[in-house]
Amino acid sequence: MTPLRILVDVDGVVADLVSRLCQFPGLRHLTPEHCTTPKFSDDPNLTDLEKKLLAGAMEMRGAVRDLPLHDGARDMVRRFRDNAHEVVFLTHHYETSQTWVYDRSQWLAEHFPGIPVIYTKHKELVPGDALVEDTPINLERWLYANKTRGHGPVRGFLVRRPWNRSYNFPPAHRMLFPVNELSEVADFYGVP
Repeated sequence: MTPLRILVDVDGVVADLVSRLCQFPGLRHLTPEHCTTPKFSDDPNLTDLEKKLLAGAMEMRGAVRDLPLHDGARDMVRRFRDNAHEVVFLTHHYETSQTWVYDRSQWLAEHFPGIPVIYTKHKELVPGDALVEDTPINLERWLYANKTRGHGPVRGFLVRRPWNRSYNFPPAHRMLFPVNELSEVADFYGVP
């Protein structure tokens, strides 16, 4: 098999930012659907105080430094790398945080040493064979921009999380696949 370039989002895919946000004082009553970013600022179900608390939690020094891993994250990355495929983390930083990029880079180096990371708000500009993502609009934009690339069609994998469960897949969409477990991405490509 030709080596693949697998792009992997960080927050919501390998790092569990949402559960951490929902643990902050004043936010513990919120559900994961309300603690997602960047949508929380537009959520009409949140009070102004809750929005302010979420923004403050995102801006805190170390906010992403000690996040828990999502189940299966390390194993999925290992399976691809052990079989000579390239894995690249593709993530967007929280722009008003002064330490987000540093903290995120430290977290990635600790959990996934040696894997490159690209920080961008425009994931659709980064070519790859697959994108593993939890935000439907990011996946749709990336698929549209990367329809074909050298070794065949590109694939998008939407990791099912509480905040994207209501997403309706377009009928007969042949490039977008929902996954409940990260292992399903490696299984799709037959990677042991």
